[in-house]
Amino acid sequence: MRIAMFSERNLDATGGIPSIRVELFDSLLKVFSHRRELKKMDVFHLATRNVKLRTTALTLARRYKKPVVVSALWYIEKGEKKRELEFLNSVNAVVVPTQKYGEELAKMGVRVPIAVVPEFLSDRDLRAKFMPRKMMNGETLRIFWKGEMGERSGILPLLEALSGLDTEQGYELYAYGKGEMFKEVTKFADKHRVKVKFFGDYTKAEVQKRMRECQLGVVSRVDDEVEPKELLEMKAAGLPILIRDEKYKEFLAVGGYVLVKKRAVVALMEAIMQVMKAPWAIEGVSKRNLADRNGVMYAGQRETMVNIYRWVMGK
Repeated sequence: MRIAMFSERNLDATGGIPSIRVELFDSLLKVFSHRRELKKMDVFHLATRNVKLRTTALTLARRYKKPVVVSALWYIEKGEKKRELEFLNSVNAVVVPTQKYGEELAKMGVRVPIAVVPEFLSDRDLRAKFMPRKMMNGETLRIFWKGEMGERSGILPLLEALSGLDTEQGYELYAYGKGEMFKEVTKFADKHRVKVKFFGDYTKAEVQKRMRECQLGVVSRVDDEVEPKELLEMKAAGLPILIRDEKYKEFLAVGGYVLVKKRAVVALMEAIMQVMKAPWAIEGVSKRNLADRNGVMYAGQRETMVNIYRWVMGK
C-alpha cells in the first residue's frame, strides 16, 4: 500500500509495517515534479493548512480517482467555517485527534465518516522512564512549561499569574524555549520578581530530567492546534497538567482539578492555588497519566490508521 502524505511534517502513523510505504509531499514543487509517482499511490492523505497544497492534492486525487483522508488537527475559525466544511465533506474520511473535536465537527455539519486517531510521540521519545510525582504540604511547587515564546505562546499570562499568587508557599517555574518575545518575557519576570528559570537552548535529555523533578505542567498556548505536542510530552512523562483552551475560554485539567471560566490570569492563579491546597492529589493524577502513556505512543496508532486506509480503498 502506498500513501501520499501532503503535509509540512511527516505524520505517518504506520511506521514499521513493511507492506505500507508513506511518501511525503511537503510543497507544490514536489507535487508537480512527482506527478507520475502520484498516479501510483493508493491513498492521498492531506494534513496541511496550506490551501494551495491541499487544493492541488484534492484536484489530483479526483483526476487520478484516488480516495482521500484528511487529518483535521486544527480548530476551524468562524470566518473559515463554510470553506472548511465544503473541503471536509468532499473527502472520503476525516481523522481527528480527540473524540470531543470529532463530535464538534459533526455538529458543525461534517457528514463524511470521522475517525479518532490521537496524536502521538515516537517510541524513541517514550523510552525514558518516569515515576509518579508526589508533593507534601507546604513543599515548593515545581512547574514545567515548554514552547515557543511568541505572542500566541501564553507564557506572559502564566508569569503574571505567578507574580500575583497570594500564598506563602513557594513555587519555581522552569520555562524551556525561546522566540520573538524572549527578551520581553525575561524583562517582565525580572520586573515582577517571578521565580522562574529560563532555558532558551536545551537538549531532550535535559527536558526529561526537569520533567522528572517537576510536579505540574502548564500548557497555556493560544493556538489552533487541537492537541499540541507539549501536552503529549507532559502527559507521557506523568505530569499533572493544567491546560488553557483559548477556544472555550476555560481551563481544563488532565486527570483531576476542577477549574473555572475566568480571565486567563485570574483562572491560572486560582488553578495553581488549587494545586497547592490539594498536594495529595498530585500522585493520583500523575499515576493516571503514566498509565495512559501508551495512548500517545507511535506504535499504538498503527492498526487504526491502516484500517482507515483499507476502508477508504474499499478493502
